[in-house]
Amino acid sequence: MWPGETYALAALAIYEGFVDEGLGLARKTWSNITDRIRSPWDQPDVIDSLTGQYGFGDHYMRNMGIWALAFALARHDCRVERALCALSQSRRTSPPAGLASHAKSR
Repeated sequence: MWPGETYALAALAIYEGFVDEGLGLARKTWSNITDRIRSPWDQPDVIDSLTGQYGFGDHYMRNMGIWALAFALARHDCRVERALCALSQSRRTSPPAGLASHAKSR
């Protein structure tokens, strides 16, 4: 299993309008790592699908691809967009690249 690529695929599904499917895929991947392996901060690059053992890349800063989910969701939900903008306010005055207020009001 490749968690980073799975998160990227989930984000693509969300961008394309398959929000529930994308979130389901990401949730399954996250649960596999956090519930079974008990490691929310140590996201490996590869997990052996038969044994659950880490293949390589088991460092806490791996798989930043999970952030793609937040940016994909921001296109569908203005609350997520506002949260991302708030996170970036300490560094810039405009929204992060990729956020152009496409989100639907909720």
